[in-house]
Amino acid sequence: MLNPSSRLKGEKDWRKYETARELAKKIEQIRENYTRDFKSTEKRVQQRAVAMYFIDKVAILQLSIPYVESTSFPTSDLISTASPQSGQ
Repeated sequence: MLNPSSRLKGEKDWRKYETARELAKKIEQIRENYTRDFKSTEKRVQQRAVAMYFIDKVAILQLSIPYVESTSFPTSDLISTASPQSGQ
């Protein structure tokens, strides 16, 4: 695991975001291609199209779900409300 402030980590992140920006310009064409490939006569082309479809949909799903850090989950509140109270 690289230190978040390391130069190498910053360069990798920069390249990753640049690649994402380039793909964003081509996403409609990519979707048209894999949708067309669903009807291909070649099994491997169909399988690739299905894989690309699921990768596309899962990535969109992950972007729409807000990220919650595990340390911010209120476990102590859950434990205190879930435990039986004495005397009642």
